[in-house]
Amino acid sequence: MSKFQNHDDYITNAPEEFRTSLHDLRTALAAALPDCEDLIAYDMPGFGKGSAIAAGYAAFSKQCGLYVSK
Repeated sequence: MSKFQNHDDYITNAPEEFRTSLHDLRTALAAALPDCEDLIAYDMPGFGKGSAIAAGYAAFSKQCGLYVSK
């Protein structure tokens, strides 16, 4: 089970300097993937359907990452 309940929880707990970028990335991904649902997988927020992950994002101590599936 993930330590984060949802995307908002993840962003709130991310390093402060990345919160605005993560929020903007979440908004852009939600618009680009309207048929996908919010999910948390591997302790990272993302978008997908069922067990298929279309895209995810994460913050680390010095950077943010975007992860997309083929």
